[in-house]
Amino acid sequence: MKLSCFFSILFISFSGVIFAQNNETDLNIPETSLISDFHSPASPVPFAKTITSEHLKNHLSILASDEFEGRETGTKGNEKAANYIAGEFHRMGIPPIGDDDSYFQHVIFNWSQWENIEIKVNGNRVRHLWEFISFPTRNSDLPELNTNEIIFLGYGIDDEKYSDYKGVDVKDKVILIYKGEPIDKKGNSYLTGSAEESDWTGNWERKLEVAKIHGVKLVLFIENEIQKVLSENRHLLIGPRLTLGEDASVNNKYANNCYINTNAAKEIMGSSYKKVIRARKKIQKKGVPKSVHLKSNFKINQKKKERTLKGVNVLGYIEGTDENLKDELVIVTAHYDHLGKRGDDIYNGADDNGSGTSTVLEVTEAFVDAKRKGAGPRRSVLTMLVTGEEKGLLGSKFYVEKPRFPIDKAVANV
Repeated sequence: MKLSCFFSILFISFSGVIFAQNNETDLNIPETSLISDFHSPASPVPFAKTITSEHLKNHLSILASDEFEGRETGTKGNEKAANYIAGEFHRMGIPPIGDDDSYFQHVIFNWSQWENIEIKVNGNRVRHLWEFISFPTRNSDLPELNTNEIIFLGYGIDDEKYSDYKGVDVKDKVILIYKGEPIDKKGNSYLTGSAEESDWTGNWERKLEVAKIHGVKLVLFIENEIQKVLSENRHLLIGPRLTLGEDASVNNKYANNCYINTNAAKEIMGSSYKKVIRARKKIQKKGVPKSVHLKSNFKINQKKKERTLKGVNVLGYIEGTDENLKDELVIVTAHYDHLGKRGDDIYNGADDNGSGTSTVLEVTEAFVDAKRKGAGPRRSVLTMLVTGEEKGLLGSKFYVEKPRFPIDKAVANV
């Protein structure tokens, strides 16, 4: 980490200082002529100099060792890393501010992946991750749903300006819908009256929430770029997926749903294919909803494997010295989790993010040293090592949703 980054962290907390560019390097260094006494106890420079490559290497050699097994969230290796960080905070003399008088903010995760996922249309298997995709975190179990009726329901929109649901009984039914929203021949949306699309196009959650309200059993989105969607969401579809424990309510908010390619959609439409196309054209021409009842043998089986995992964010707090500023908070963060093991191979994660974690530990000690010598930061500093970042920025999200200190008092996050 460059000295400019260390100085940025230090000076945000201590005061305002002007920097000069060193022409021989790309480092920003303090303009010493503007500091009354460069070697005074109030100067942050001596404390920044306590951050050395040797100290960083010592931390990193431990965090990225095989003993920590790649620090995957929810594993023993991740727990060892958290305990090591907490132990360093304790050694520094930082008071615990976490849950249960500890350095930890406890985070609960839901682990899930498909145990069985299968669709058949008229007896023909539709291949998962090839002809259709289904996100486990957006679905509940749906064992052995077998129906001979599917309702084409336009775009699946329920809005005061346009509603595909009006006058259609969809309770406990499977519906087939297009993504997006109806657009007239001039390129204007019937919902916004302009070329600007409404929230119904960009917000997939909205269609699933309204389907749930109407009692829909399953939503089938017609997706003509199924492989592109798969490519962009591989981390959500391939292998186990973690969500925050509080996200378990997602299954109560959304109707079950899958994305199917156009070939599978045509198979479902069968002899009513042209009727569906005419209905879509009518919707686009007049902005009037049009549904079509499709006769097709459709079978789906969705069953998940699920369990609960525990993790922690590790918090270190240095209270500010200025009565007028100490309520403000500078947060210094890195994530300490990594990818863990795949078989016998360990993904040690030295750079991602053992190096960042080591840096935060050294920055923390510099602040503690400064305060011990009467030159502590004017603002308070929270150094936080978060977990679950490799799983979708989950540790950070948890802290933002349940901050230890008022989030509006956080003036910067480094």
